[in-house]
Amino acid sequence: MELSVQEFLDSVSNPNTRKGYRHGINRFCEWYGKSAEEILELRKDDLTQRADENLIEYRNRAARFDKEIEKFHSYLIDQGSAINSARGMTIGIRQLFRFYQMPIKIRAGSKVAKTVKTTKNFPLTIEYVRAMFKVGDLRERVILSMATDLGLRVGDFIALKKSDLPPLDQEPPIPLDVMTDKEDVVAHGFLSQESVDLLKAYLPTLEKKK
Repeated sequence: MELSVQEFLDSVSNPNTRKGYRHGINRFCEWYGKSAEEILELRKDDLTQRADENLIEYRNRAARFDKEIEKFHSYLIDQGSAINSARGMTIGIRQLFRFYQMPIKIRAGSKVAKTVKTTKNFPLTIEYVRAMFKVGDLRERVILSMATDLGLRVGDFIALKKSDLPPLDQEPPIPLDVMTDKEDVVAHGFLSQESVDLLKAYLPTLEKKK
């Protein structure tokens, strides 16, 4: 099987995410001194246990890039990168390994996973939501209520279809599981009584439009 960074990048649907991954991979390759394809081959070799080595030796070798990514992160911080930027720069290479079923294990407490709040984070409060709810039409109220209930990324939320909704004749809160696109994990959410009532009023209007 040929290991290709381009194949991985082509699998990323969001252009901004793809651009960020490419930039992070290029920075890691520049720092490590090898191409992405060479690094993938090294990772594959690290995860292949040899006949003449014991389990401890194998595990230490298999953890090589876990440690290298931590070193890369420290290098970025030393070069003046912000904590969030340094973390973001490591995601591309980590996702590349994950794409080829060779995921990296970030140890508990690692600085690689650390993030900080910045002034770019808009502090959405319940007061803002209530103010928007008051002036919104039925569709906008459905969006606000469901978004508050589920807490999904924008891309995952707008991908929801009517067919994804659970039966609304159940007693709220009603479970709604969504497979996330970026993390490829199941997000377990719930629809509140308010969302259910709004959906029951809104969904018939979609049938009329058809």
